Amino acid sequence: MKQSVIIVVFLAFLISASSAFAQGSLRVVGLSDNSSFYPNSSVPKYARLEITFTVEGTVARNFYLPFDPNPPSGLVVGEGISVDAELTPDNWNTIYTQPAFYYQEFEDQLKNSREWFYPTGNFYWKVRFAPNKAGNWRYRIRVRDARSEIVSEEHSFLVSESSNKGFIRVSQVDKRYFEYEDGSYFPALGYNMNYNHVSWVNPVLDNRTNFEKMRESGINFVRIWLSQWSIFGSHWNPWKSFTNHGGDPPLEMLSSLASEFSDGEHDVSLVVSKTTPGECVFFGSGTAPIAVKPNTRYRVRVKYWATDLAGGGGFVVKYGPWVGCSGAVSITPVVSQNSSSWRWLEGEFTTANVNYIDHIYLALENVTSGRVRIVEVHLNEVKSDGTLGVDVIQKPDMDHHKYFDQRNSYAFDKVVKLAEENGIYLRPVTLDHREWIFNHTNFQGLPTGDFGCTDPSIPSTCPSPSYLYGPTDRSISKNRWLQMAWWRYLQARWGYSPNIHSWEYVNEGTPGTEHAVAADIMGRYFDQFVANKHMVSTSRWSGSTGQWNLSQYPGIDYADIHFYIMKQSNPDFFDEAQAVITASSNWGASQSLSRWPVVRGETGFVGGDTNSPNMDIRRDVNGVWLHNYLWAALNSNALIEQYWYEGYHIYDCPSPPGGCRLTFDHRGKFRPFYDFVSNIPLNKGGYVSADAHGFDSSYIRVVGQKNPQSVKAHLWVQNKRHTWCAVVGGVSGCPSSWDGSRLNGTIAIGGFPAGVSMPVEYWFFDNLTNLTKQTSTLTVGQDGEIVINLSSFPPNVVDAGIKIGVYDSGSIGRGDANADGRVDGIDYIIWSNHFGQSTASGSRDGDFDGSGSVDNMDFRVWMEGYGN
Repeated sequence: MKQSVIIVVFLAFLISASSAFAQGSLRVVGLSDNSSFYPNSSVPKYARLEITFTVEGTVARNFYLPFDPNPPSGLVVGEGISVDAELTPDNWNTIYTQPAFYYQEFEDQLKNSREWFYPTGNFYWKVRFAPNKAGNWRYRIRVRDARSEIVSEEHSFLVSESSNKGFIRVSQVDKRYFEYEDGSYFPALGYNMNYNHVSWVNPVLDNRTNFEKMRESGINFVRIWLSQWSIFGSHWNPWKSFTNHGGDPPLEMLSSLASEFSDGEHDVSLVVSKTTPGECVFFGSGTAPIAVKPNTRYRVRVKYWATDLAGGGGFVVKYGPWVGCSGAVSITPVVSQNSSSWRWLEGEFTTANVNYIDHIYLALENVTSGRVRIVEVHLNEVKSDGTLGVDVIQKPDMDHHKYFDQRNSYAFDKVVKLAEENGIYLRPVTLDHREWIFNHTNFQGLPTGDFGCTDPSIPSTCPSPSYLYGPTDRSISKNRWLQMAWWRYLQARWGYSPNIHSWEYVNEGTPGTEHAVAADIMGRYFDQFVANKHMVSTSRWSGSTGQWNLSQYPGIDYADIHFYIMKQSNPDFFDEAQAVITASSNWGASQSLSRWPVVRGETGFVGGDTNSPNMDIRRDVNGVWLHNYLWAALNSNALIEQYWYEGYHIYDCPSPPGGCRLTFDHRGKFRPFYDFVSNIPLNKGGYVSADAHGFDSSYIRVVGQKNPQSVKAHLWVQNKRHTWCAVVGGVSGCPSSWDGSRLNGTIAIGGFPAGVSMPVEYWFFDNLTNLTKQTSTLTVGQDGEIVINLSSFPPNVVDAGIKIGVYDSGSIGRGDANADGRVDGIDYIIWSNHFGQSTASGSRDGDFDGSGSVDNMDFRVWMEGYGN
C-alpha cells in the first residue's frame, strides 16, 4: 500500500496530523470498552467485549498489515504495525492474545429504502473478544512497529455467566459430530447461500426476514461466500469490463505491472484496452452503489499510464446509471497523449438530489488502438474550503491484496450480528482458489506478467495456482504472508463470534499436497487463539476423504467433499433417501475409524450430467424430496449435508441464476428433523448402527443408530415407494408411481438389557409430510431385542421417526417458544394461547416437553427456564 493512498484514502483526517504519522513516541490513547453497556456492567460469557482506542506516534505506513522485521521477498520491511490485546482471567497466569483491527466509522442511515453507509474520516483501533469464563478479567494493549514496542496501561472488566453454549468444535468423544463448547450436541442443518443470497448491499434489510425464517425452521448451518464480498483480494472486485462482466468469477481487467511501468510501489493495475476485452471498465456490478450526499461537489482522481493511444480519441472518466460508456456523463477531460510516467487525471462534478451513484466508467473513446493502466481511482467529497474529504469509493487501490475493504467489512459485521440473534452458524469461504493476484505472483514475490507465460522455459514467469497455495515445504512466500494477514483480520474482526462455525480456506482447491499443506497452515494459525478458536476446513471436488492422510494435516478440523446427484449417471437420482445413504457410505465418518466429521459442502439434483439444477424436482411443491433427504441422514455414517440449489429447490431467494421464482418454501421441512435430533446426545459417543432386521427390505427402509450403554435408539422407517417423483407422477424416468400402500410387518433391534421398559416417541408423517406424534412404551425381550409393530401405525403413515429411551426433555425448547434465545413472558403467552390443545409443532406452540399436547408439564418446563 502506497503512503499516498494511505494518507488520501484510508488514513486521512484520522484524529489530527499528530496521531497516525507523528514522529513522537508510540502510545495508546483513549482506551475504553463496552462493558458498561451490559447489565450491571458485566459482560456475559461468550458475548462481545469491544475495546476501542487510537495509536499515536507510529511510523507504520499500512495499518492493515502486521509489522514484520523480515518479511518475504516482494514485501516492504517494517511497513505495517502489529496491535494486539492481551487478556487474562486470573491475574496474568493465563494470557489470551487477540489481534486488533483498524476500523472505519460509517454514517448509517436508511435512504430510498436502502441502507446508506457513508464513510467518515474517523478511524480507530478495535479489539473484539468473547470471554470464555465468568470472573474478573484484565486486558492491556501491545503495539509494535518498525521503531518501537509498547504496552498500554491495564484495564479490568467483569464477566457473568450466560446461557450461551460457546464455540463449535469437533466432538471430544465421537468425532463424527460437532458439539458446542459446553459439550452439547450441535445438529448441523443447512445449505449453501451462494453469491448475493446473503446480501452485502443491504445486510439488514435484505437478510433479516431470511435469517428469522431459518431460525424458525431449525436451520443453523449455512455456507456463505465471503470471498465474493471482495473484502480481500481481487476476485469479485467491483471493477469489471463493461462488455464482459458476467461469469464465475466475472472477467477481471487486472494486469501484473511490467518493469517499464513499475514505480516500486505497485503490484497490479486495472487495464482499459482496445486490444483486450473491454474498452470500458466500470465500477458497480455486484456491489453496493456508491453512497454520496445530495447536491454535493466531488472530485475524481485517477492515477494512470497511457500507451499506444491512436485514432484521435483517448481516455476519459464518466459517471451515470447503467447506460454504458458512451451514454454516461464525462467527469474529466479526455487524455489523448501517451505517458512516460504515472500521471493523475482529475475532474469534478456536483451530485443532483440523489443519495447514490450507480456507476463510474473508465473508458477509451474514439481510438483505434491503445492501453491505459490504472492503479488508483479516488472519489472524494470536496469541502467548502476546497480541501478533500473522505474517499467514498470501494476498492480505490488496485493492490487489492494489501488492504481490507471497510464498507463490506462493516456490512459483514451486521450479518454476523443477525446470525447471533437467530442462532445461525456461518461457514464462510474465505478465498477463491482462482485469485488473480496470487496466481500471478511467484514464490519469489515477483509478478509473472499479464497473461500467459513471458518465457515458458522459466516456470516462475507463468501464472499458476501453486503460487496461491504456497511452497509445500511450508516456507512463507509473499502470497502466504498476505493470506496470513487476511486470517489475522478475520480473527480480529469476527473471530470473537461463536456464530462463526468455521473458516473454509478455498472452495474446491486442487486435490493434492499443496492444497492440503496450505489449509493445514491456516488451521494451525487459528489454533493459537485458544479462547476464541474457530475450526478450519477446505473443500475438494474429487477423491475420497480417506485420501487426505489426516495424520499429516492436524490443522484441518473436518473434511469436505463435493458431489452432485446427476440424473443420467446416478442410479439414486429418483430415490432421494438412497442418494444420501449411498453418499454417506462413500464419504461419511465411520464410527470406528473417524477422526473428524465429514461435510458434503455441495450437492444437488442436477439434470443430465451437468451441474445445472433439475427442474422436475420443482414440481414437488410439498417438499417430499427434502423431507426424505433430511431424515435419511440418521444413518450411522453421519455425512453432514449442505445443499447447493437452495434458490431452485428449497425456497425463493434473491436473483437465482436464470431468474426462476418459486411458489413454495420448503424450509419448514427442517424443523421436525431439528426437533427430533436436537436432544439426541450423538456427540457423547456409544452410538452404532441400529442394525434393524426382521422387515421386508424390498419396500421398507430403516436407518438409524442405537446406544446399548445408555439404552437409547433412534430410527427412520420409510415406505421406499414414497419418493418425490412417485408422488408427483409423470416424471420422465421415474421407476414407479405412488400406490398409497401402508407400512406393515415388524422391526427388531437387539443389544439391550432384557426386561427393561423403554419410553418410545413416534413422529408419524403422511403422504404430504404432515406430522403427528404418539408416545408409548416397549419392553425389551429376553433375547435383548425391541420389536416395533409397523402394522399398529395409523394407515396413512408413510414414514416415521422413532426415538426409544429416556431423553432430556428440557432440551426440547427449554421454554423458548419463539426461538429468540430467551425464556421470557412472550414464551408464556404462546404457551397460554395453546393450553389444552394438541399440536405437532412442539415448542413453537408451547409444547416444551414434546408430548404432543400443551399442558401443565410444559408450564413447569417454562418456569424452570424462565430468565435464561
